[in-house]
Amino acid sequence: MSASVLLDMSNLVVGGGVQVGASFLDEVATLAADPEALRRWPWLADVVIEASDVVIANATGSWPDLDVRVVDGRPAARLRRRRDGHRFDVSFTVFGPDYGPRRARTRIVGFADVTSLFPEYAGVSGRRDRARHALRSRVSRRLLPKG
Repeated sequence: MSASVLLDMSNLVVGGGVQVGASFLDEVATLAADPEALRRWPWLADVVIEASDVVIANATGSWPDLDVRVVDGRPAARLRRRRDGHRFDVSFTVFGPDYGPRRARTRIVGFADVTSLFPEYAGVSGRRDRARHALRSRVSRRLLPKG
């Protein structure tokens, strides 16, 4: 029996992360269509992919055999998601942090938000934007796994 896996690209909506997510989706689709890859990684047959509409629009391949869902991945929308327990064995968020409820026993989160770790690179102006960025930075740093 293979592990149930969630690949989460729903929070990618602007910038280079969108292209990373689209390329990742195309590569997973290619692997899932290859019988040898399915023998090597049986979880590919049942993988669930959540992606933003922008990631879907930038993907070049097709994925008729994959469970691909368009999901609103903005932080507020992710926090409103209903907790449905640890539905997956593993979840992989391409670029985090993962603001949503924990939906897998094991979470793997890529992290590319340098401005959360080094706010001086944010270039944020305006009182409201600075306050929002400060809050997001604190949450991001708190969610970053300690190693």
